[in-house]
Amino acid sequence: MKIFLLFILSSGLSFAQVSKVDIKNFNFNYEAPLGEGVADNFSYQKEMNNQQKVNVEKFSDFFKIKLEGVENQEMEFKNAPAFIQEAEKINLNTFNFDLGEKISLGLVQGSFISSQDEFNLKNVNLFCERSAASELILDQALMGCIQKMTFKVSGFSSMPQKGIDYAMMEALNSALDTNGTALSLKNVDLKINAGKFQLGADIKAQISGTALANGTVKYEPTEKKIIVKVSEVKFGFLDLTSKVFEELKKQESDTIKINKPYITILIK
Repeated sequence: MKIFLLFILSSGLSFAQVSKVDIKNFNFNYEAPLGEGVADNFSYQKEMNNQQKVNVEKFSDFFKIKLEGVENQEMEFKNAPAFIQEAEKINLNTFNFDLGEKISLGLVQGSFISSQDEFNLKNVNLFCERSAASELILDQALMGCIQKMTFKVSGFSSMPQKGIDYAMMEALNSALDTNGTALSLKNVDLKINAGKFQLGADIKAQISGTALANGTVKYEPTEKKIIVKVSEVKFGFLDLTSKVFEELKKQESDTIKINKPYITILIK
């Protein structure tokens, strides 16, 4: 799932080694290579609460962000996820991000459109702990989120469709023999506590209900990889674990490796 940690963490934590970020009510439109938006507050390393105009320009492998307002500064957004780097159009409606003692993110609606993909999100909310066990901001975020995190999104779509959400739906298609009947997935709810996760999602099909998955997740900072162990995926009395991994195996890439019961995500 694109939105499983990579979107969340990369969206705010790649401003070099910035230890504090505060973005409030950011509305943004981008058509490659330029974008502009307005935020009630868009600051880093400073305590501020003033409207800022935000201009963005895409270069080969990073975005240059220029703030105009009370804080006139430039920063670089590096190592963005592929669906952001490759997007030809981006729209963000009411994006909020706070990197402080804890981590929180909210987004009313967002879309990322490229020539080969279209990714849409609705009502995203994230709350995470932040670990003090490392000097690196990314490690602090990942280690903290794996200790305690709640993440919810009411709706999303992706074309082409990828990830554990899509694999779950394809597994259901096979198990329920839907004969091509459309399935919809909403209200994704992910909770992590002390390295143990529970994932739920509402699925509408010939038989509607909630799909559930559980397992463990850990982060290895020296190798920069997240290892997810999926114990089971169920829809009612149906055990979908093997079928989900069959679908996930088709989606392996340079950064995602599948070896049942493990999903390994490499952080670049």
